[in-house]
Amino acid sequence: MVRLRSLSMVMCFAFLIGCSSVRVATNPSTIRAYKPDTPESAKKLRATLVGKWLGQAVTDDGRIRKWMSEKRADGSLKIHFRTYNKDGEYEEQFEVGLWGVSGPIYFTIIRAVIVNAMVNPIDPTDPYFYDAYEIIKLTGQEFECREVTTGDTYKAKKVADDFELPEEKRS
Repeated sequence: MVRLRSLSMVMCFAFLIGCSSVRVATNPSTIRAYKPDTPESAKKLRATLVGKWLGQAVTDDGRIRKWMSEKRADGSLKIHFRTYNKDGEYEEQFEVGLWGVSGPIYFTIIRAVIVNAMVNPIDPTDPYFYDAYEIIKLTGQEFECREVTTGDTYKAKKVADDFELPEEKRS
């Protein structure tokens, strides 16, 4: 009985070790076997969005919001928001997460919000941090989209990769 129990434990341990090492498929035909290949037009659309984009809009309460979003080729996203009140004072916030494109839809998934150098992970079950936008216009220099849920429209211009929002006096 002890020998059988020992053998069972060894087999279970060997099974668990085997399960802990995952084989990674390196053959693209294996990975993409269940979905058609991505059209070149979709690859071009995504490549056009990579980089930094600067936008500005007026909020419902009359404040001005500027943002600079950085969409990296690896799908990571960083957005720097600056919201100004009527006196020129402003608040800053950063959001980090993921971005992508599927057909005519651009989407973001925010994973954390950074305020005053404090990283605040967000609840991934909160739909507030998932956004989908219909692409209205996209060129190498201009991006216009409409938020699917609210219908709000946003416009941004492409800026240099080393661009940062300028330092300003907060008052």
